[in-house]
Amino acid sequence: MDGDEDWDVDLAAINQASELKRRQLKEAEHQLRRAQREARKEQLRLSLSSEPEPSSISTNQEVEKLKQCEQEVRRLSLQQQQQLQQHQKVVEEQEMEIQRSLHELQHQHEVQRSQIQLQQQQETKELQEEEIKKLEMQQTEMMQLREEIQRLQEHEKQQLEVQQMLQQQIQQLQHDEELQNLQQEEERRAQQQEMLRLQLQEMEQLQLQEIERLKALEQKR
Repeated sequence: MDGDEDWDVDLAAINQASELKRRQLKEAEHQLRRAQREARKEQLRLSLSSEPEPSSISTNQEVEKLKQCEQEVRRLSLQQQQQLQQHQKVVEEQEMEIQRSLHELQHQHEVQRSQIQLQQQQETKELQEEEIKKLEMQQTEMMQLREEIQRLQEHEKQQLEVQQMLQQQIQQLQHDEELQNLQQEEERRAQQQEMLRLQLQEMEQLQLQEIERLKALEQKR
């Protein structure tokens, strides 16, 4: 019976540690979602503020404006990347802890199987198998969270593509010395800005869908 009591104490300690890790993971996810919301707000603000300037605005001023926009997108992208790295680190630590606990449980299971009577062994084995199944389910959840992180990284890649597009526009404005009609150029830039705004809105919608998937996954757990 003492062996069973020690086993229960070990399981309780593992469960407490696992629950603490899960709370830390949820907090990291909350911080990530909050950072993403701030990034989307800033992107929306930038897209809405990028209206066509009066015809008196010079090409140099337009270049400076696009530079500022590009710097802000780069800053937001870096901030999101840091949040993703922190989130991924928490997930990896959680997986390592689950693996360690699972191996420890399996080892204790094998040791106790040779030390206790048949009836006690059967009861203990059932409890151990139940706990092992729980840990395996947690391990599966960690794999799903890794997949969600990869999806978020894909969205970050799309943000970098938008940043590259802004850089190309800056280079084009800096080297374009043959502008004949300023009004036509202003209209063209307005159309490009509208395309960027639509692309940012589409990216925002995709990120919202991914967040909803995370929420649904958390509810299942």
